[in-house]
Amino acid sequence: MYSGLRSIGGVVATVTRGRDRVVFEIGAAYDPATDFYTGGLGPRPEGWLRDGLRLGLVPWIDGLYPAAALDGLEGIVPAEDSDLNTAVFVSHLHLDHMAYMGAVHRDIPVYLSPNGQRIEAALEETGDGVRGWRDSYTAFTPGEPIAVGQIELLPLVSFTPAYGHSSCLITTPEGSLHWTGDLVMQRPEELANRLRDIELFRRRGGLDVLICDCTEFSDEAAIAACSDGSGAIVPSLDLPVGWESFPAMAAGRRRALAEVEGLAAFNFYPREMEDVEMLVELGGLTGREVVFEPDAAWLVGRYFGTWPKYYVPDAARYADWPGVEAGRAGLAREAGQAEQAGRAWRPGRAGEAWQARLAREAERVTRQMVARDPARYLLQIGYPHLLELFDLPSAGGAYLQMGGVPMYDGDPNHARMVELAGRAGFRYVKFDDHMNMRHSPPSMVRHYVDAIDPRVLIPAHGANPERLAAKSGRWFQPEYGVVYRLAEGDLVPVQDADLVADPIADPA
Repeated sequence: MYSGLRSIGGVVATVTRGRDRVVFEIGAAYDPATDFYTGGLGPRPEGWLRDGLRLGLVPWIDGLYPAAALDGLEGIVPAEDSDLNTAVFVSHLHLDHMAYMGAVHRDIPVYLSPNGQRIEAALEETGDGVRGWRDSYTAFTPGEPIAVGQIELLPLVSFTPAYGHSSCLITTPEGSLHWTGDLVMQRPEELANRLRDIELFRRRGGLDVLICDCTEFSDEAAIAACSDGSGAIVPSLDLPVGWESFPAMAAGRRRALAEVEGLAAFNFYPREMEDVEMLVELGGLTGREVVFEPDAAWLVGRYFGTWPKYYVPDAARYADWPGVEAGRAGLAREAGQAEQAGRAWRPGRAGEAWQARLAREAERVTRQMVARDPARYLLQIGYPHLLELFDLPSAGGAYLQMGGVPMYDGDPNHARMVELAGRAGFRYVKFDDHMNMRHSPPSMVRHYVDAIDPRVLIPAHGANPERLAAKSGRWFQPEYGVVYRLAEGDLVPVQDADLVADPIADPA
């Protein structure tokens, strides 16, 4: 394992047999406290991969990155100099799972769900795709095994069909390992998928290693809701007290929005196509038109095939937007932002700039239209454009935090978001307070782990892995960068220097 044991996301690990290797996940942990790129400091256009490796942001994995990008960086083997047969698995398109997949050498297959491919392609058209040099990814079909030499990689669908979240089962002649990905079981279809996986593991004679998402074990309120009088977490497939079901949350959203008399502005995670469906349904039920910022509108249009209405914030990225009020582009350039404004213009895959096509295909909602009838709109205003609220009608208005960045209370930008919304005259409303991370409560995770009862349990993807105990197998936290051999259902550290260089020798 390279990362992700005590952080929100960022799980990166490899399984190797002989010269065959599977890398599962290639993302960045969500940890504002260790984010180097703040205060004006940002990644260099050409040296970003080398910088990320030096700073520990990008996983230091031999045989994965192209020599040209490494540019002689010492201590790491370029893909061209490696004889490993490598494949990369990405469970879903959240940045903590796939931020660095574009850095992988083009000759190495990177497996995504088909829906993940569609979203990434649309992101690349706006210039918001992952950094790197790849122009394609390989689709997997859930339930169909992928042969990586002597390793079988089996993608398993997890939840949210609109987004394609998956887990994976990795099998070699020595044993099996399951990575849960984001573990979510709150809805019937999600729970059915996970129960199916449990039965699959039983049919195969049990599971050797389970790397399990323990995100919600860092939430004190969640722990309290799922524990008995002694503090032990009680396994259960029922939602704990204080956790709303998805139908109850949907009803709560409708009630909350119905209480907003004026403009309802919202912040969400634009990659979540399921949330787009929820927003459209919510707008229809409350008599509001859903309007997206241009980048999100492009994703929606490319994913669903129908173009939503869009609103252009006062931002350098959109300074030269077709039909933008006269003078705004000039002001952006006078402010020294011409480079940023110009960088947004890039041809789409069809040869037409995405902005031009969106302006041609979709209906634009202007600031003046919002001012005339603010209660008509459910309008996206993301955190980067939060100052736009000062120029929008605030009387009776609310700013709805619906899972967009900054997501968590511990992020300093979250407090700034709340303050700025208030200063602009908008009431701050946080939707789905307990569920904003959308991972399963500890009691459900406890039931899942106990039902599988793996020989080795590795809790990950959370700040408090010690709170998720094994049932009868061994609880284990590996050391980063250390090679372990799977032997007789257990993980044993490899000490021999030759085996470290060749982690699992080919029995032949």
